[in-house]
Formats: sequence, C-alpha cells, structure tokens
Amino acid sequence: MTVCSVQRCNQETAGRFTTNEKVFMETAVCGDHLQRLEAGEPWSYQGAENGLLMAGNGLPPVVVKYEVQETIAPGVTLALHTDGDETPSSFWLSKESAQQLGSFLTGNL
Repeated sequence: MTVCSVQRCNQETAGRFTTNEKVFMETAVCGDHLQRLEAGEPWSYQGAENGLLMAGNGLPPVVVKYEVQETIAPGVTLALHTDGDETPSSFWLSKESAQQLGSFLTGNL
C-alpha cells in the first residue's frame, strides 16, 4: 500500500497531484487530498528528497499584518498577526536585527 504524500496523512493513495507552476511537481495523494488540492486548497511541497506535501492545517500560519514598535530598551518589538489568530506573536529585536530582517523581507540585501 502506498501512503498519501501529504504530511501526517496515512490514507492509501488514489491518484497523483500534478502541477507545472514554477517547477513541475507530481506526487501521490489520497482521494480526499486530491479533490481538495485540485479545487485550489493551498499547499507547500518540501522537495523531492523527502517528498512531503503540506496542505490544510499542516501549512504554517500566514502573516497577514505586522507591527513594529519602539521600546525603552534599545531595539524594537515585532508583532506578527497570523491568519485565524486573535493574539499576535511578539518578539523583541535589536535594531540591527530588525534592519536585517526588513532588508531580507524586502529583498534589499
């Protein structure tokens, strides 16, 4: 029995999910996941080496908003608001780390 390639799914495969977006990818999935993926459910492929497809609740949360606030200590607080969470996750960063993160996120490294 071949098991579905979606992370944490142990159902038997029923078909192959195929995409030729930026990089061609094809992997065996169960009937439920095949139907949901073909209907447009978001997914992330973790590469040919481990062959794991992440979908649905297995995907990391999506950041929908962020806030940066100055602090009394030298540095800033970064608050990340993710899709579906009422309370943001907050992190303290030095100003240097915040600048590096900002450059990375905007592609200005």
